[in-house]
Amino acid sequence: MFSLKDSLITTVIKPFINSYISDLGEVSDLSLSSKNNQMTFTVVLVGESSPIEVKILDYAIEKEENNSYLVIKDMIFSREWINIALKKWKPELKFPVPSLARHFL
Repeated sequence: MFSLKDSLITTVIKPFINSYISDLGEVSDLSLSSKNNQMTFTVVLVGESSPIEVKILDYAIEKEENNSYLVIKDMIFSREWINIALKKWKPELKFPVPSLARHFL
């Protein structure tokens, strides 16, 4: 189901993500379901011949003082080796939310 809120958020965060990963690649597709705390996107990586699909299965927005952060709790990639690495090393996946996007959260 189309959500105007989700559409606005993706419009704001897609350029932010692309700026954040500009040395690695670019997000070509992005969809968000804020109701289900899920996000799906395609990343075209530098030097790769085919894009990678990323599915964020669960996320939360955490607020600390005047800042908001996207905390990714569960995600999977279309590349199995990335899934294995994430399970093995369990990095904290916490990213600042752009100030413009905070107004929609």
